[in-house]
Amino acid sequence: MAISRKWIRLSLRTLLLVTTVACFVLGHRAYVHQLQRDALQSILKLGGHIQGDAAQSSVMRFFVSRDHTIQARNVTSVAFLGPEFEDSDIGEFSRCALILPRLERVMMTDTMVTTDGERLLRNKLPNLEIKVINLIDQQKPTVTY
Repeated sequence: MAISRKWIRLSLRTLLLVTTVACFVLGHRAYVHQLQRDALQSILKLGGHIQGDAAQSSVMRFFVSRDHTIQARNVTSVAFLGPEFEDSDIGEFSRCALILPRLERVMMTDTMVTTDGERLLRNKLPNLEIKVINLIDQQKPTVTY
């Protein structure tokens, strides 16, 4: 039984189409992963401490990342402790926070963020639980939710 050439051409065309679509999908996933990893590194440079699920599949770890600590897509909370975080850092942090899909909480303790900066952060990230604790220059701690 002979295989017709038209069937072979159609199959080759289909194979090329499927390969192209698969490359686009994998490329997009790698791009999103890189954006999330860059956002995580920016938060760490701003002095943030991250918390989340450290589980990562061995296949993704082999192909995409050599950093085995925590995946950016699994970050659930960020804490800023100390005076390193200021009002000028809010724009960069809010840009990074929007990229992290599972981020739920932000806690700031003894930061240099003013009430205007806190209000700006709440306006930029309305879906996050933001907790601010300032112990500096006060006898009693103030907690704002």
